[in-house]
Amino acid sequence: MGIHNTGKEVTQNAKMYYRRHFVDEWVRMGWLEKDGAGKCFLTEKGEVAVNVFYGLS
Repeated sequence: MGIHNTGKEVTQNAKMYYRRHFVDEWVRMGWLEKDGAGKCFLTEKGEVAVNVFYGLS
């Protein structure tokens, strides 16, 4: 358990931390795109990044 995880629930603080430190950066780098409802989708550029880090094809 981390400082943002109470064990059974993810806190609002944790969601914002994750968004600020990861999701927003991935969007900025073009790896993810967000739709109007806030859902994220992996871009073609993001697929390349995943393949580099995880070797998935």
